[in-house]
Amino acid sequence: DTEARRLQKKGKSDCRTRPLWALYRDVVPFQALPLDQPVHPFQLGDQVLVKKWRRDPLTPWWDGPHTVSLISQAAVKVLGSDKRTHHTRVKWFLNPNPETE
Repeated sequence: DTEARRLQKKGKSDCRTRPLWALYRDVVPFQALPLDQPVHPFQLGDQVLVKKWRRDPLTPWWDGPHTVSLISQAAVKVLGSDKRTHHTRVKWFLNPNPETE
């Protein structure tokens, strides 16, 4: 990998490095993330909105705000729910009236 990068920086490419770069470009997005830290920015006590699985027409997609009570590698658990929610279904709650807290 380092030899291919060195040749690429110099503008040199040969029949051996082109397939390596094509493979590298296609594989890198699917590599597993390290397990030593969470893959989301949420912390305990954060106010979040949770995306609904099903909703009635003309109703909001997001439910909340909820308080984060537990975090794991890729999931968040909120107060009032016994289930964990994947971090892609959670977003920050931005209070429109911060002085009312």
